[in-house]
Amino acid sequence: MSQSLKTIPLIAQRLSEIAQDDDILLQNFYHNNWFTIEFTKIALQNILDNFLDLEKVQAYIQSYSISNYTPKSIAIICAGNIPMVFFHDFLCAYLLETPIIQLKLSKKDALLPKILLEYIQEIQDFSKIQIIDRVGEVDKIIATGTNSTYDYFQKYFPPKKSLLRNNRTSIAIIENKDLNEEKINLLLDDVHLFFGLGCRSVSKVFIPEGFDITRILSLAESKYAALFQHQSYMNNYDYQRTLLILNNTPHLSNDFMILQENENLFSPISVLYYQVYQNIDEVNEFIKNHSRDIQLVLKELDFGSSQKPNLDFCADNLDTINFLTQQ
Repeated sequence: MSQSLKTIPLIAQRLSEIAQDDDILLQNFYHNNWFTIEFTKIALQNILDNFLDLEKVQAYIQSYSISNYTPKSIAIICAGNIPMVFFHDFLCAYLLETPIIQLKLSKKDALLPKILLEYIQEIQDFSKIQIIDRVGEVDKIIATGTNSTYDYFQKYFPPKKSLLRNNRTSIAIIENKDLNEEKINLLLDDVHLFFGLGCRSVSKVFIPEGFDITRILSLAESKYAALFQHQSYMNNYDYQRTLLILNNTPHLSNDFMILQENENLFSPISVLYYQVYQNIDEVNEFIKNHSRDIQLVLKELDFGSSQKPNLDFCADNLDTINFLTQQ
C-alpha cells in the first residue's frame, strides 16, 4: 500500500471530527452564510462516503496505469461555491504523491480546507502542501471558475500544462407524467441542495405534456421550507419575483421557489426553469446544442444523485488523474 493510501483513514477520521464539531461549522457559516451547517454536513458526509472510503480509493487509483509516472508539482485554483468542492482535485494530486501541491483557496471556502490541510501536512511527509495567494512555478495547473475567469485562465496558462473548467449547470428530464412523490422529492434535492449553487445543481427540468408542474411547488413547500429563513437566498427570490411581476412574465411560485417556463439553461438562484416537450428528440437536440454548458443530464433513475459524485466522476469530462500523469 502506498504512503498516501495509508493516511486515508486518518484523513477520514479528522474530517468526520470536523463534520461533528458544530462550533467549527458555525464559524464556517459566519464566514460564508451560504454554507449553512446542514448543507456543510451533507457536503462533508458525501466526501467521507465517496472520496475517503479506503476500498473505493484503492479501486479508483488501481484503475489507472501509472507505474511509469514521475510526480510533478501542481497548483490548484479552487472554486468556492460548495463547501470543500476542491477536494477531489486535491485528493487526486495527493494520491499520486505529488511533491508540491499549491492551493489557491477561494475566499468563500477557506476555513474548513485550512483546518483539514494543516492536519494532512502534519501526518505525511511526501507532499508539501502550500496554501498560496499567488500561483508560483509549477509543472501543472488545475483551475475552476466562471466563464470570465475561464477566458482569463486560457490566456495566461499554457494549454498543455493546464486543466481548466468553466461555468456549467445541470438539467433533469421527467419522462413519466405521473411521476411519484418520492422521485419528485429526490429531484428537489438536485435543485435545492447548496441553494442550487453547484455545477451539478439542476437549473432546468424538461417535463412531458400532461405533467402537473405545480406538484413540484407543493412538495417543495414541505421539504425545503427552511429556505424561507435564509436571508441571502430570499433576497434573490424577492428580486427575481419582483422582476417577473413588473415585466408581467408568467410564472408560478410559493414563498421561496419560482417556476418559470423558459428555453434558457441557466436559471437565477431561487428559480427553476422548465420546458414542456412532446418528443424526447427535442430534449436530445437541446442537450446537443448546449453540451459545453451542461454538467449532468439526470433522468428519473438518477434523481437525488447529483450531489453525490463518485471518485471516477470527471467534472466537465476532464479526467484529473489522466491530466496529472501525462508527461
